[in-house]
Order: sequence, then structure tokens, then C-alpha cells
Amino acid sequence: MKKKLIIYDKEGNSSKIKDILAKALPNYIVQTAQSGVDGVKIAAKEQPDTILLDFNKAEDKLTSEKEQIDKSVIEALRESEEKYRTLAENMSDLVFQIDPELRVIALNRAAEEMIGDKTGNFINKRFTEIFPPKISKKYETNLRKVFETAKPLVSDSMLEINNSKFFINTKLTPILNETGKVKSIIGVSRDITKRKLAEEAMQESEEKYRAIFEATGTASLIVDEDTTIINANRECERVTGYSASELIGKSWTNFADKEDLQRMLSHHMARRKDSGSIPKKYEVRLIDAKGDVRNTILSVEIIPGSKKSIVSLLDITERVKAEKLLSKSEDRYRSLVNNLPVGVFRSTPQGKVLSANPAMAEIYGYDSVDELLKVPAQDYYTKNNPRENMLSELKKQTYLLGYETQENRKDGSLIWVSTNYKSITNDKGEMRYIDGVIIDISEQKKTELALQQHSLQLQERNKELDAFSHTVAHDLKNPLGTIMGFADLLFENHSKLSKDEMMEYLNIIIKDGKKTQQIINSLLLFANIRKSEISTEELNMRNIVAESIESLMPLIEKSNAEIILPDIWPTAIGYTPWIEEVWVNYLSNAIKYGGKPPHIEIGFDKGKAENIKEGMIRFWVRDNGIGISAENQKLLFNKFERLDQVKTEGHGLGLSIVLRIIEKLGGQVGVESELGKGSRFYFTLPYSNIAEEKHANNNEVSEPKKNNRFGNLKILVAEDDEFSDTHLSIIIKKISKETLHAKNGNETVEVCRANPDIDLILMDIRMPEMSGYDATRKIREFNKDVIIIAQTAYAVQGGREKAFEAGFNDYITKPIKKDNLLEMIEKLFAK
Repeated sequence: MKKKLIIYDKEGNSSKIKDILAKALPNYIVQTAQSGVDGVKIAAKEQPDTILLDFNKAEDKLTSEKEQIDKSVIEALRESEEKYRTLAENMSDLVFQIDPELRVIALNRAAEEMIGDKTGNFINKRFTEIFPPKISKKYETNLRKVFETAKPLVSDSMLEINNSKFFINTKLTPILNETGKVKSIIGVSRDITKRKLAEEAMQESEEKYRAIFEATGTASLIVDEDTTIINANRECERVTGYSASELIGKSWTNFADKEDLQRMLSHHMARRKDSGSIPKKYEVRLIDAKGDVRNTILSVEIIPGSKKSIVSLLDITERVKAEKLLSKSEDRYRSLVNNLPVGVFRSTPQGKVLSANPAMAEIYGYDSVDELLKVPAQDYYTKNNPRENMLSELKKQTYLLGYETQENRKDGSLIWVSTNYKSITNDKGEMRYIDGVIIDISEQKKTELALQQHSLQLQERNKELDAFSHTVAHDLKNPLGTIMGFADLLFENHSKLSKDEMMEYLNIIIKDGKKTQQIINSLLLFANIRKSEISTEELNMRNIVAESIESLMPLIEKSNAEIILPDIWPTAIGYTPWIEEVWVNYLSNAIKYGGKPPHIEIGFDKGKAENIKEGMIRFWVRDNGIGISAENQKLLFNKFERLDQVKTEGHGLGLSIVLRIIEKLGGQVGVESELGKGSRFYFTLPYSNIAEEKHANNNEVSEPKKNNRFGNLKILVAEDDEFSDTHLSIIIKKISKETLHAKNGNETVEVCRANPDIDLILMDIRMPEMSGYDATRKIREFNKDVIIIAQTAYAVQGGREKAFEAGFNDYITKPIKKDNLLEMIEKLFAK
């Protein structure tokens, strides 16, 4: 606007000038100054277009100018009115003017298109005459409000004309008179139907978006390019603990964990340059309203056509905690599994081993689990491959427990394993995995096999025990019956019997007593062979056979038997006392069952030609008897069997003892025989590489030396059994000048201590208070020279060695024979 400055000296002038100019030139800003000084200041500051001076003639000049100004103003107004009308008529918006009585006093042609009627038909009409009550009432209310307040008013309304809806935006502007009252209202109405429909569509879309935004169930944010949070849904409030108002308008960097902040910023900026270069999902940590760290997965998408992004937050805090717990549990489980002494594995039904623990690798002999995993499960099984059967059974049932198989180790050796299988299936019930626990039961199987063998042995022993009982009951019954019978005759009729009758009865008692003793000794030997532990040695077979023949000399002389021996003897490995028992049994049988007279040959064979195992040698005894049938040959070495084809005096134990002895020594026994052609009994023993003995054999047995009886020995009998003490006292009567007695070990030691001149002690092994072994050790502490002979009723393997270790000079078993004891004493004192 143009500015006029009036410098005057009278106050009235300025007011008149202002009034005139205000009416004539409403577009001018009139400024006044009452002095030249003030005028200069205002002019410098405001830079007016016109400055009026001549204070005294101002009023006349202005009056004169007024007429000119009025004409120019009227002309300007007319020109302005034409421009205004032209503008209004060409506007697409509806322009109208309303007087205080709410009549239309002016209206442009745009109304014809909008309302569908000529403009002239609406002039001087009220709104109630033009529009329905709903619309006219709202317009009337708005118009009256502008007339009353003299303030512009903008409103939106909907018109329904000719069944069409229009949305109108109307601006009402008041026109004031000189007094400031509203003399009319200029209204401009714009058709905003398209915009309104677009807004409604947008609103509907916004509502849908909001519904989706809220209903996703996922915490979501909309983030601007500068990291400002534009929107946040309720789930986001729940996850973060912040309200939407606390989030919106703030940067998301305020809520990011420091350790993840730089990575998030880098992703944020890079995504806006190239969204495909950055992962759409990644894991970050955020800080919630409590200050706690929340583990989340961000899923980020750029909103098309913008730099904004929509961010979904999946809270995985509990899952991470669970994973950590699971990881710890897994570590504990893995530690447990890796330290278990049993194999643990998982495999596929096709046989691929997916996992295993170190114990399983050890079971199968592999250096590591990795090496084991390279081997298909099928390779563990033997050729019979019971795996197919296992799979078949596992399809029928979820578990398969204690499934025993023999399987291969890496080195090709076989082991027995027991496996518990579990089938892991999918939703369709199809087998996906096989989990298993495997135990090496090889030792258990060995134990089971040993138990089975032991059970068989026990069964065999039970049979032996039955036969043993039968033998004891049958074979001991006869001689004991004879002994008891003749002893009763002697006891009841000794005064009536002659000396010859008494001697006859005593001879019978002695004879059957010896038979009883022989049976008992054989039974004890048979029972002790299996449990005895012996040390084998190189055998002097020539001497062993000679001792055996000497022990059988009465039977040999009685039967007039002829025995042929080899010139040389090989060296075999065995145990001398047992081998002597074998020869005695074979030779005695050959004499009993041989021809009349018996012709017996002893020999040996070695080498492959005789079908003898390598490293073994076979000894044999051939007789000229009637022979043995093939059927009876099968029974010969059975325990307690007695053949009835000839009348014998044996008790059926001899060949059973031979069998047990030779098997214990690692050899074999057997017989070769034909009826009418005699028999050959043999046994085998390990062969020694030492050169064969080449000594000519003297077939004549030397006469036993006569005992040199001593009559001046001081003897101590240490025996707790009264009858055994009496028996020994009678035997040593002729060689003892003095006999002392002790009933237990302690007493024996004290008697020896009190009698240092004792020459001989006959020491019972088993005595009360102190055993004979311990008593002998005590005596040897103070008497190294006294001769001590151990006597025992139990001849067990190792007894002689144990006796020598304790300090005994020799060892004799009960029942004690007079000649044997006296001969032993003679030999000991001869040394």
C-alpha cells in the first residue's frame, strides 16, 4: 500500500485530511507529524510516497483536491467493479452475496452448473427457498453467526441435488459499513466432492491401515528417514513398556542397546540407498522402559515411494533365555553323554550314524567319534546282519530293549553288545531317526558261557555225586560189612576160638580193611584232581613206571604176569604222583583182564603218522586179554562205570581217575581193542624237547631193603585223636626208648621246649589251639635238628611242599602203614 505523510501545525488539519483520504483513497496509509523534526524522522523510517506540507493552506488545498480525487476514485471503483464482476463470473467456484435479511443479492454463473438452474431464479430468494430444510438450516445458522460476530466463517457441507451428492466448502466474509456493522456477506463455495471422496477413501484406507497396524499382533513402528518414530502400535507399547506418545517423535536410537546401535544406524542409512543390500531381518537388543535388555528380531521394509520404513519387532527375550538354558542343558547333557561308560548314538533308518559319544567309539575300537561316524551302521554287524530284523521289530514298537547282537570292531574282532533302541517318527508316523544306548556285554557273555559250562559241570558233578554215593554205599558196604562181621565174631567168641581161627579172622579183617582204604584213597584222589593246582615238571618216566611196577609186585607175582618195557624213554611234561597213579591203574587192569598168564607190553608213540597232535607224545599199555566190544569201549572212561563182561574186583574208579588226571594235564585218553585180540590203553602228554633218555631198562625189580630198626629214640606223638595216638605208639614201640604225648599244638611246643633231647616228632597237621604247621614253625625257632614228620588224613596237592616250607622233614598220609612209616624214619635217620 502507498504511504502519505502529512506535516501540519494544527491537530484539526490532520484529522480532516485523514477522514478525506480514508474515504477517497482507502488503499493509502496516512501518517502525520506536527513538526518538521518529527516529519523528517518519519520520512526517513517509513519512506512515504507523498509528503504534504503547507500547514496553513492544507485544508483548502485538500478540499479543492477532493473533487478531483472523488472523480478519480469513482472511476477507479467502476473499473474495479467491472474487473471484480468479470473475475467472479469466470470463477469455477460459486460466488454469492447475502444481505442482512439472508436474501441472495448477487450470484455468479457457476451456480447454474452446480445447482442446475439459472442464476436469475435465485436472486432475492432466501436459502430456505432454495435448499431443503437440512441444508438451508445449517446455512442460515452460519450466516446469522457471521452477521452477529462480523468474523469470517469457513464450513463444509453436503448438498444433495438431483439425487447427486455434492460436498461444498464455503467461506463467508463479512462486508462492513462506515460504522463497522455487517451490511452484507460475500460467500465463496467450492465443490470439494472429489477431494472429500478422496479424503473419505483416504480415511477409510487410514482406518484399515490402523486396524491392520494394530491387529498384526506384532510390535510395529513407522520410522522416518531421520530415525524419528512416526507411529507405534499398542503391541509396541506392550513390548517396550513405553506408551505411543513416549515413542512418537523420538529417535529410535534412544532405545537401542549401545552394542547394537552402530550396526542399526549403518543398516538404516544403507537401506535408503539400496534396500536390497541390507538384510530385511536381523537380531538386535533394545532397552525397554524398565531399563532391561530385550532381545528382538527386526523386520524392516521401506514404504514404497518414500524414505520411511515400517519396522516389526519380534520379542525373543524369553526364547533367548530358553535357548541359553537349553544350551546349558545341552552342554550338561553333552558332558554327561560324553562321560557315560556306555555308547550313545543317533542314526538314520538307512544306517548313517549322525552322532555318537566317545564311549561308543571305544566300544568299536575307533580312535575318535569322527572316525566312527564315517562307518555305516551296517558295517558293525556280522554276516548274518540282524539289523534288518531289528528295523522290522522297531517298526512294530517304539522301543526295543536289550537287543543282543554280535558285532565287528574296527580290527575285525567280534564283540557282543546289548542295545536299547528308540524309534523317532515324524507327524506321518514315518521313522526319521533311531536313538540308542549300547553296552559291551562281551565279558558278560563270557561269564554266561562260563556259567553255562559251570552249570554243565555241576550237572556232571551231580551225576558223579550220585555215582559216588552209589559207590560208597555199594563198594564200601561189602568190605566194611565183612570187617564188622568178623570183628563181632572175635569180640563175642574170642574165648572159644582157636589161635588159627583168630588169625584167619584177623587176616580177613586186614584184607578188607586194605580194600576199604584203597577205595577211600581213590575217591579222595578223584575228588581232589579237579580243584588241585599243580606245577608240572619234566617226568622221569623210567623211574615212575618202575615205582608203579614195584607197588603192584604182589599182584604181578600172584598172576605170573610178564611185563615188557622199552629200552629208552622220552621226556614228557606232567605231575609225577598223578602219572604214577595212571600207570598203576592201566597196569593193574592189564593184569586183571589180561590172558592167563598176562602178557603186557609198555611203549610210546610220537609223530604225525600216529595221528598224535603236534607237541604231544602217547604212552600205552597193551594186554593179551579177551578184548572189549565197541559198545563197552564207550563206557570205559565214564565215571564209576564197571563192565560186567568179566568178573572183577575193582570199584569202577580207576579209569575215571585216569581220565580226569590226563585232561587236567592237557592230554587225552583212549582205548583200541577187538574181541579176542586184546586191548591197548593209551594216554597223551605234552612232549619235552630235551633229548630222550637212552638208558637200558632193568626189568628186574630189586628187593626192598630191610629196615634198620632203632631201639633208642625219644619220640613225641602229637595227636589229638586217641586211637591214632595208640596206633602210632604201637608202631614205634620197638624203636622208641621213650614216647611222649601231646594233644594240641601249644602243648606240643611246650613239651619240645622242656625236652630238647627229643629225636623224632610225629606231628598231626590238624590239632586244636594251634595247627601242626604253626607248631612246627614255633619249634624251629629254638630247635633246628629234631626230625618232624607231618601226618594227615587229607592228602591234598601242595601239602608236601607246604609241609617242607613249615619245617617238616617229611610227609605221610593216614591211615599210616607200619612198614612205610618205619622205612621213612630209617631213611631220615640214615641221612
